[in-house]
Amino acid sequence: MGAGLTAPSASTTALPQPGIAGHPVGMLDVMTGEGANGDSGIFARPDAATFDVLTRDDDDHLPYWIERKEYVAGMLAQLKNVSKRGQWLAEWIIGERRIRCVRKAALATPDTIRCRLPVIIFSHGVGESRHQHSSLCAALASYGYVVAAIEHRDYSACWTFKLQQESAVASSSSIRQGRTGRTEKPMTFLDVGEVDSKRENKTRNQQVHKRVAECVRLLHFLEECDLGLINRCTCCPSTSSSSSSACSSDTTSMYSFSSEESAARRRSRPRLSISSSSCRLSLHSDCKEGDASRLLMGEDYEWAQFAERLDLSSAVIMGVGLGAATALACCSFTTDFQKAIGLDATLRPLDTDVYTRVVQPILFLNRPGGASPETQGKFEDAESITLMDAEAHTFSDLPLLLRPVLGRRLRLNGATDADQMAETVVRVCAAFLQLEEYGTDRLSIAPELPSPGSVKNFLLEQNYSCNPFPPLTPVSDETEIFL
Repeated sequence: MGAGLTAPSASTTALPQPGIAGHPVGMLDVMTGEGANGDSGIFARPDAATFDVLTRDDDDHLPYWIERKEYVAGMLAQLKNVSKRGQWLAEWIIGERRIRCVRKAALATPDTIRCRLPVIIFSHGVGESRHQHSSLCAALASYGYVVAAIEHRDYSACWTFKLQQESAVASSSSIRQGRTGRTEKPMTFLDVGEVDSKRENKTRNQQVHKRVAECVRLLHFLEECDLGLINRCTCCPSTSSSSSSACSSDTTSMYSFSSEESAARRRSRPRLSISSSSCRLSLHSDCKEGDASRLLMGEDYEWAQFAERLDLSSAVIMGVGLGAATALACCSFTTDFQKAIGLDATLRPLDTDVYTRVVQPILFLNRPGGASPETQGKFEDAESITLMDAEAHTFSDLPLLLRPVLGRRLRLNGATDADQMAETVVRVCAAFLQLEEYGTDRLSIAPELPSPGSVKNFLLEQNYSCNPFPPLTPVSDETEIFL
């Protein structure tokens, strides 16, 4: 069984994907090795629009939502008000639940989707992983984004692991054998508790700093993809073949240039403003054993098809909980991210100077009792919307999985139907991403959506069928909107 559970499967059907658009979605996992200067590599799941269509009637060919039992155990451990019987029931329901994505799918060609695809980096919250927001990431990817959900290795994930070369790792009882020639090092969740708030804030602040470095490395990895440098190094013959999905007619030039040529291409791009050189991934420098240039996961994928297909000049970062704080810290660190979306943001761990250094547009989607509008209003260009029927896990996949009665009993969602709430979140995020004053022509992802002056206007003007909330009355721009 995909999740490695001992309980029988309740269903082999896929999770619903509210807000999904016309394009099928492909996904894969990628991990890079550790490098110098404290570079711990990245572990992420990029989702992107693909031309591989889901045609089979059954779901057995779809990838599992969560593929390992360690993630399930770590995820359920976060639901502290659940009894052992309830955890067994949740495991039974999770079973072999799948997601409607094509694993290692080919990227959609420019004749079916625009040539340059905008990039979104998604940062998960405390006690979560790259899996738990799959429906939201897939929905945005179906509109023509490349959405890369990073899994943080700062001990804030419910469970994760690292792959390392055997020669680079000392033997230990905590490290068990992974794949051939590599060892797997588990990383369990660090529960800092809530008794000592000062200690918790210090720990979370340290985690935010590490998370920022990981997000920046992931952005650099996507830049390497756009340059056609993945799966290839300068001292070996190219491991990539020509890709028909590239925009340029000269496909070989996209991934056959030398390191000097690639450096010249990078220098010609005005977008990079990172001051810390240690964050850069040198995935194309050489192929020495154990070097950061080695892909530890995803090495068999045809990365060349991403060459000159990514719009890195309009990169967006979003996150939930501590991931929202990570998104804002990234915006204060670099202007490579043009926008930020914070879902149920946790702002306490942020450094005080972050509030004054962030100049990018921000959208906050809150639940009652979350970060106060006054705190969010400290940012220069921020819109704050509170969903009155939202719970702590509203923005994750859990309400879609454990519904409807069990989800409400565990306080995963409110009285509003989980599908309707999830689709509303997708639509509001989509409206924010395509606001005309921030480049509608380049970022427009849904032609059926209008081009409002603000997300609040979008909510006031639209009466789409998925809106589970009562009609809103016009209010002034200074008034907080509560749905």
